[in-house]
Amino acid sequence: MPSARHAGHAASRSRTTGPAEHGQALVMMAGAMVTLLAMVALIIDGGNAFAQQRVTQNGADAASEAGTVVIAQRLAGLTGLYDGDVYDAITTSAAANGLTIASMQYTDINGNVLAAPDTNILNRRHTAIPAAAAGVLVTGTRSFTTYVGGIIGLRQM
Repeated sequence: MPSARHAGHAASRSRTTGPAEHGQALVMMAGAMVTLLAMVALIIDGGNAFAQQRVTQNGADAASEAGTVVIAQRLAGLTGLYDGDVYDAITTSAAANGLTIASMQYTDINGNVLAAPDTNILNRRHTAIPAAAAGVLVTGTRSFTTYVGGIIGLRQM
């Protein structure tokens, strides 16, 4: 008989403590879902950011190469090439690759920065390419939309 009383007592105890913890699982589940969504956003949009960085780097390389081709033509003896021709080649290539140019600078054979091409449209057709110029350093940016980040308000990176 003592065991029956003990069992009844345990049953009544669980009935009184059960309802006090009734909504705790819902709060824990909601927190876990938010954490899971944040991880998915990081994986998808983070991977996309790395891919977009590569596209931006390729666009900057292409713009730099376009400007360097004009310098190479001048070094090969082609006359009538000016700073504006280098500038036009760089900006045309950058626009074709969706790149916003942050900076462009002439470099020497060792990659040392010399000067920036003249951005004044009135001067570009009359400014000579620096004699020591052997290449062009171009840096740029590119914006892209996020896939999952828009849920938390981050629509563009």
